[in-house]
Amino acid sequence: MIPYCTRTCEKLLCKSGICQRVASLYYDHVIEKEIALANITSEDKVVCIGGGSTPFTACLIAEKTGAQVTVIDYDKCVMEKARNFILKWNLDTKVTLECVDGLVYNVSKYTVVHVAMQVTPQRAVYQRMLHSMSVGGRLILRRPRVFLSPFYEALPVAEYEKAYENVWHPFSMMKGSCLFLKNEVRLIGA
Repeated sequence: MIPYCTRTCEKLLCKSGICQRVASLYYDHVIEKEIALANITSEDKVVCIGGGSTPFTACLIAEKTGAQVTVIDYDKCVMEKARNFILKWNLDTKVTLECVDGLVYNVSKYTVVHVAMQVTPQRAVYQRMLHSMSVGGRLILRRPRVFLSPFYEALPVAEYEKAYENVWHPFSMMKGSCLFLKNEVRLIGA
């Protein structure tokens, strides 16, 4: 139900740049917390897994930090809409798109990996990202509120609790964002 509602809202938002900017206010505070959580700067290369047709997260990260951001999504149907969305934000030099499945994508060239809450199968994508990240890589994973978990392929609570650090989002469908780090010895938080 929620993925259907999300897709419907995304379709409507793709038609108007003004609506996109108003809707981005929902994500603005969340993204600012995630940028601080992972210490994202203009020096980072960021990949957003599961951008959909309205890649708010990617656009806001690029806009607020100056980082180069790549959005991947396996749904070919959303690529043109996502491209137009990025163009309306004038971020086509900072945000690029790739149509690929997160289960096979190698993220070793990125310093920050962001996994959207609606990505499926979330556990498999999360594990793939953690293991293909380079040493020093940072992974941000959004966590749904408990009552919404059945509508997403959420991880077991114990997995989220392994995070290195968390930030909470009190007025959002997201409970919070979890940060996982990879060092040379082991995965911190994994």
